[in-house]
Amino acid sequence: MKDFKQLFLSRGECKIYKRNELFVRKGQTNHFMGFVHSGAFCCFDHRQDGKEQIIGFSFDNDFVTHYPSFLHQTQSLINIKSIKDSEVYVLPYREIRDFFYKDEENLIFSKHLAEALFAEAYECLISIYCDTAEERYIKLIRTYPDLLSLITLKELADLIMVAPETLSRIRKKISLLQGS
Repeated sequence: MKDFKQLFLSRGECKIYKRNELFVRKGQTNHFMGFVHSGAFCCFDHRQDGKEQIIGFSFDNDFVTHYPSFLHQTQSLINIKSIKDSEVYVLPYREIRDFFYKDEENLIFSKHLAEALFAEAYECLISIYCDTAEERYIKLIRTYPDLLSLITLKELADLIMVAPETLSRIRKKISLLQGS
């Protein structure tokens, strides 16, 4: 992993993304992957009613891309936008592919990377179907403690798939439990 991050820092093009600027646009082929040196990105799509549905995030020291689109050089199924001014080291598909195929160790790393992304996506899917909204909220805040300084409560409610009023009740309940 260290070598992979170093690849971005040493050979990547440093780009500044202003708040709400798109990194990936739905329907376009994703030719780049980025390493978030500082900042934050939100992955989202639009529901049938036109509202944004947040799917996930990338923060400082994370990678940012729509991996299936990047890996297969196909159209992205989602949008990715900066949610605050961000500094990202960006590399094109070809350079990352060449890195993965450079030697056996890097090829094994690429396999582990794909497996980790699959496991993360599968855990999210299980959480959506099996966890309560309160459990999803607690997991999210534990994983991303600074999240509330980056997004609105309405966006957080969308992310855990509840109405804003339900999120307010969850937060109040947790607050009361912590106070006792």
